[in-house]
Amino acid sequence: MDLVREGRLSHAKAAELLEISLAEFLTFMARHRVSPFVFPEGELEQELERAK
Repeated sequence: MDLVREGRLSHAKAAELLEISLAEFLTFMARHRVSPFVFPEGELEQELERAK
């Protein structure tokens, strides 16, 4: 899960390695409160600032 969270492994590849569907993997992430969105460090803050 860390590799996915860090953006080093795609959701699709993680699902493939686990031999489950992408939908099942996204559900698994939600159950474990892991966001499916990957933001490089500082990018989220920049986007929030621009939205003001």
